[in-house]
Amino acid sequence: MSSKNSGSMPPLAKAFTKFLNCECTYFPPMSSSQPIMDALNEALVEGKKKMYVPVLLRVDDHLWSGVLQNVFPNSFLKYEDNYNFPLEPIEGSIENLVGLVDKNRAN
Repeated sequence: MSSKNSGSMPPLAKAFTKFLNCECTYFPPMSSSQPIMDALNEALVEGKKKMYVPVLLRVDDHLWSGVLQNVFPNSFLKYEDNYNFPLEPIEGSIENLVGLVDKNRAN
């Protein structure tokens, strides 16, 4: 996993980066959306070549809470505020999703 601008990321953005476990670029609040649009357009071109779809996320507590409730349905509250969580359940969920996609492609 790599992360651009990670030194200036708030803890919640770092937690999302850890959760996503892929290359992420953090954009702090700014008056112009142009740097975000430029990065998205660049990622769309690269994504076509490398077969991935770039995603924009607005990091906020409500999204974080929803993510945790889905991954840790019985214990999400203990991870909600400290942003320190085990990766194993997440990796298992992602592997299951990828497996479903691979099975659907084979049919």
